[in-house]
Amino acid sequence: MKKENGGARKSGDFLAGKGFYVVLFACIAIIGVSAWILIFTNGATNGSVQTAAVENPQPTQPPLINETPRPQHPTISEEVFAPRVPEPRPEPTEPTLPPPPAIPTVAPVPEAPPPPPPEQRERTVEEMTFIWPVMGRIEIPFSIDMPVFNRTLGVWRAHPGIDIAAAIGTRVLAATDGVVVDVFEDDMLGTMVVIDHGSNLKSIYANLARMPAVSVGDNVTMGAVIGAVGDTALSEIGEVAHLHLEMTLNGEPINPENFLPTR
Repeated sequence: MKKENGGARKSGDFLAGKGFYVVLFACIAIIGVSAWILIFTNGATNGSVQTAAVENPQPTQPPLINETPRPQHPTISEEVFAPRVPEPRPEPTEPTLPPPPAIPTVAPVPEAPPPPPPEQRERTVEEMTFIWPVMGRIEIPFSIDMPVFNRTLGVWRAHPGIDIAAAIGTRVLAATDGVVVDVFEDDMLGTMVVIDHGSNLKSIYANLARMPAVSVGDNVTMGAVIGAVGDTALSEIGEVAHLHLEMTLNGEPINPENFLPTR
C-alpha cells in the first residue's frame, strides 16, 4: 500500500512540474496541424473550381436579330486633335425679282409765271380808292329787298343802283381806274358805259348823253371823263336830271355807297 501511494505521489509531482509543458506543446501541435489541413483543403477547392470554370465555360448569349449596333463614338483625343474639314458652302445665288411696275407718265407741271410787278398787279377791292362820279344829293337810294316807287312808270320795283341828282351836261367821271368793257344803248336806262375795275368789280353809268367820251377797250384812270349827264333813260324820265350809277361784285348788285367816300 505504501508503494502505490508513493507511485501516485510521484505522478502528481511530475504533472505539477514538467507535465504542464507537455500539454502545452501538444495543444500547439494540434493547432498547427489543423491550420495546415485547412489551408490545403481551401487551395485544393479553389483550384478545382477554377479548373472547372476553364473546362466548362458558360455559353455566351447570342446577339438579338433586331438589335442594331451602337455607333462608335470617337475618343476625346480624336475629337480634340482630329483636323476639321470645313463643309463646302453653297454659292449664294441672287434671288429673281419681279420686274418693277411701270411708272405712269405724268405730264410735267408747267411752272407758274412770275408775279407781275406791283404796277401791273391787279388790285384787290380793299386796295381800291373811289370818287363820286358827280356831286349831288341821292334822289333814289339802292334798294333790292324793299321795292321803291317809280314815278315815271307808276309802279313799285327794285332799284339796283343810286340816282345822283346832277344837271344835264354835267361831266361824269370814272369812279376809279379800270378798262371800258362795254358801251351800249339800253331801252330802259338809255346810254350806258361799263368799266371793269378788276377783282370782279364793275361800275355801270346810265342815263348818259348820246355820245359818251370813251370806247370799248379804253383804259381809264380815276377821275377821267367818260361822258355827261343826259335824259336817255325812258324808265326814269319823270325824275329830276340825274346820273344812274350801279356797281356789281361777282355779278351781283351791291350798294355803290359802300365804296364811295363819305361826304
